[in-house]
Amino acid sequence: MQLYTPAYILSPKSDFHFKPFTDITEQTNINGSILFCSYCLSDGQRYLLTACCDDRGELLETCSINIEVPDRHKRKIQHARRIDLQKLWDFIMRIVTSTTMPWRIVIGRLGRLDHGELKNWGVILSKKNLVRCATLIRESCSMCHILRRHDHPVILSACLISMETHPLLTILPESLELGEMRGTQPSNNNTTTMQNSGQVLSD
Repeated sequence: MQLYTPAYILSPKSDFHFKPFTDITEQTNINGSILFCSYCLSDGQRYLLTACCDDRGELLETCSINIEVPDRHKRKIQHARRIDLQKLWDFIMRIVTSTTMPWRIVIGRLGRLDHGELKNWGVILSKKNLVRCATLIRESCSMCHILRRHDHPVILSACLISMETHPLLTILPESLELGEMRGTQPSNNNTTTMQNSGQVLSD
């Protein structure tokens, strides 16, 4: 059994203009918390590595999802990708249902989003599917009938972003060390030269 115990967490933001003497925890539950979920493929493209944390640092969940599908070459790429993303969404839903507060979900892809992956996320994050998930969450919650309305686990919103490296800002330490070994770059030269994709960048 693992227990996440952070050294410190961020203080919740209170709306002093709306209710100056309101309880901070109650106001946070009304506005909802933000759940950041980032994912990427492993080197062998057999696992989907994902990590989820909230906006205060109280929650941290990591997971390695096996996306190795038997006879993948006999299946359509779109079908296999949809299964992988659905596994990731199910992991996010397990986190949401284990809490008692509304959530605003931000899903981040580390790397380039292709058209097929974006299309599959469009289906998962559609209004119809989010309403269906909200119904399933409400039906699976046995204590929701005695909790306050803003203490129910529910999805307020969901969005998708992607982050990828800029090709002109790539640092290649191996190439620099190789250049120094060949004597192409003097050791007393204060100018650092990097060659990337046929372009030379000087700093």
